[in-house]
Amino acid sequence: MLPMTTTKQGIDLLGISETLLLFLSLVLLIAAGIYRPLLWVSLGMMVFLWLARWLSHGYLTRRTPLDVPILLFFLSALAGLWPSYDLALSLPLFLMIVGGVALYYLFVNNCITEHSRRILSAGSLFLGLTVSVYFIIQHEHPVMGRIFPDAWAFRLHPNSVATFLEGMMPLALVMAIGERRLWLRVLYGFCAATFALALLMTASQGAWVALALCGIIWLCTRFRRIGMVFAAVVPISVVVPGAYLVFNNDASLNSIPIVGTTLVPLFARPDRLEVYRNSFCLIQDFPLTGIGLSDVFAMVYSRYALLIRSPFLTYSHNLFLEIWLDQGFLGILSFLSLIAAFYLFVGRVLSSLSKPALSLVEGIKEKAPSAVFQGCWLGVTATLIHGLFDARQYADSWTLPVLFILLGLAVGTGLGIVQTGRNTPSHHTFVGSEYLPRRLRAEHLAVYFILVLTCLSLGFALYKPLLAVVHANLGSVYQAKGELAPNLTDGERQLYLHLAKAHYDKAIRCAPGNHTARQRLGRLAVDAGHYEEGVVHLELAYQAAPSSFATRKALGLAYVWVGRLDEAEPLLRGIKDIVQELNTWGWWRGRQGETELAANAYRMSLRLEPEQHAVRNALGTLNAMSERTP
Repeated sequence: MLPMTTTKQGIDLLGISETLLLFLSLVLLIAAGIYRPLLWVSLGMMVFLWLARWLSHGYLTRRTPLDVPILLFFLSALAGLWPSYDLALSLPLFLMIVGGVALYYLFVNNCITEHSRRILSAGSLFLGLTVSVYFIIQHEHPVMGRIFPDAWAFRLHPNSVATFLEGMMPLALVMAIGERRLWLRVLYGFCAATFALALLMTASQGAWVALALCGIIWLCTRFRRIGMVFAAVVPISVVVPGAYLVFNNDASLNSIPIVGTTLVPLFARPDRLEVYRNSFCLIQDFPLTGIGLSDVFAMVYSRYALLIRSPFLTYSHNLFLEIWLDQGFLGILSFLSLIAAFYLFVGRVLSSLSKPALSLVEGIKEKAPSAVFQGCWLGVTATLIHGLFDARQYADSWTLPVLFILLGLAVGTGLGIVQTGRNTPSHHTFVGSEYLPRRLRAEHLAVYFILVLTCLSLGFALYKPLLAVVHANLGSVYQAKGELAPNLTDGERQLYLHLAKAHYDKAIRCAPGNHTARQRLGRLAVDAGHYEEGVVHLELAYQAAPSSFATRKALGLAYVWVGRLDEAEPLLRGIKDIVQELNTWGWWRGRQGETELAANAYRMSLRLEPEQHAVRNALGTLNAMSERTP
C-alpha cells in the first residue's frame, strides 16, 4: 500500500503545483496589461506548464469542441500583424491573445475533478474580488472617495472594470446558490455583493443590460415556453431595428418609440451609431486583412473614416466590428464559429443535465459541476451581449483573459458532465475522444460536395469583383503604411504610396465602379494637388456609395478646392466641426501662399455659418492681396 500512497501524494503535489503556477501566470498576464514586461514572464510560465503536462501525462491538451475556431482565431490574430502600420502598437495585443488561448487550454486540462473545478472557480472569483476592491477604494466616488483615500497610482477605467467583472458575476451567484457548505456560500455571496457594488459604481449601462438579459436567458433555459417566445421576439425586436439604424444614416434611436428612449443612453457620448457606421465603412476598405491589431485603430479611423489628422477614438465600441477591423475576415468568421460551436456544446450539456440521474449519488456529484458550468456559460453570454455596445477587450487588453477563462471553465466542466451522462470510462474525460470526428457518411460527403461546388461557381461568377476587392484592400494597407508608419524615409513612403496606387488601378481595371479604389485614388490626387482628377474619381465613388461619410466629405472638400461651392454646400452641411476645419484649411492654405484655395475655404465656411466676422476679415485680406498681385 505504501507505494500507491506515495504515488498518489506525488500526483497531488504535481496537481497543486500546476494549479498554483497556472494562477500565477494568470495574475501576471492580467497585470501585463498595465506593465508590459510581465507579459513575457507569464507566457514563459505557460510554456513551462505545457511542457510539464506533456512530460507527466504524455499529451499536450484535451480535445475540445472549440479547437478549430480557436486555432483560426489565433491565426487571424497572427495575420493581423501584417497590415499594422506600426508593429510595436499591435504586438502586445497579439501576445495577450496568445496568452488567452493558452489559458483556455490550461483551464480545460485542469477541470478534471470536482476538487480542481472548485479551486479554479474560487481562484477566478478571488481574482475578480481583488479587482473589485481595488476599483472601489481608488474610485473618485462622493462616498467611497472620502472613506478610502486615493492611494494607487494606476487608475482603472470604469468600463474596463465592468467588462472584467460582468462575466464573473453569474459564476459567483450560481456558486453561492448551489453551494452546500455555509462558509463557502457566505464567501461566494460576498464576492457577488462586491462585484455588484463595483458594477454599480462603473455606471456601465451595457454591463447592466447584459446581466439582465442573462437572467432572462437563464429563465428561458429553465422554462422552455418562455425560451421559445424569447427566441422568436429577440430577432425581430433587436436585430432588425439595429441593422436599420446602422445602415440608414438618416435614422436615429429617438425615431423608435419607447425602445429608443430606453436605448439612447447606451449609444450616447460618443454617438455609437455614427461610430458603427463609420467603422463598417472602414471595414469595406480592409475587408480581408483588417487594419491591424490594437492601437492602430485610432489613426486609421481618424485619417480614413473621418478625414482628420489627429486621433479621435481608440476603438469601435463594438466587439464584433473591432475583431473584423483588427483581424480581418478570418477573424470575424472564426469568432462567430467559436460562438456557434460553444453554444452547440452548451445545448448538449444542458440536455445532458436535464436527464434524470440514475442514482442519488450520481445526482449529488453532478450538482457542483453543473453550478460551475451554468455560471461560466452565462458569464460568456454576458460578455458577448456587452460586446454589442463596447469592446474594452481590445482597448484595455488586461480584460481579455477573462473571456478565455470562462470558456475554459465552461468547456472543461461540460466535458465532464457529458461523460458522466454517457457513463463512459474515466480515461475518455482526459483525452476527449468523444469529440474525434466520426466517419463521413454518404450524405455528409454530398453536402460538402454541393457546398464546394457552390463556392466555386460563385467564385467563377464573381471573379473580377472579388479580385478588385483584394487589390483595393492591399492598396489600403500600403497607403496606411505609407502615410502613418513612423520612422520612414520620404523614399520609402513614396514607394508604399506607389504600390497603393498600382493596386487601386488594378482594382478599377477589374471593376470600374469599385468604391474603395475610386475614393482612395481621388484622395491621393487631391493630396497631390490634382484637384480636377480627384473630383472625377470621388464623384464615381460617391455614386457607388452615397452613404459613405468619408466619400461625402472628401468630395465636398474637393469641390471647395476647385471652386464649385454650390455643389459642395449640401455635402458639407451638417458635418460636425466642418466650419472650424474649413477655417483651419483657409489659414494653412494662406500660409502656403495658395490664396485662391484659402479664399475658397473661407467662402465655404461663411456659407455654412455666416456670422463669422474674423473669417470675413481674413477673406477680405486675401481678396486685397489677390488684387495687388499682378
